[in-house]
Amino acid sequence: MLYVHVQEVQELRDLERTFFTFLHMIAQHGFSSIFLSSESSHLLNDIIQSIMLALYEHKDALVRKVC
Repeated sequence: MLYVHVQEVQELRDLERTFFTFLHMIAQHGFSSIFLSSESSHLLNDIIQSIMLALYEHKDALVRKVC
């Protein structure tokens, strides 16, 4: 049972790392204007909140660096 929980936590961390790396690549390659468009601007606040939370609380140093 404990192994399943540990595995789920690791999978969640991997997913978060992929999400933040994806956001980093969008910003790095000049596609950040996608989030400023009228169709998706409502998502920008959620993205910023996710980044700010990860900056302070994420255990993975690589994720904090990307943020």
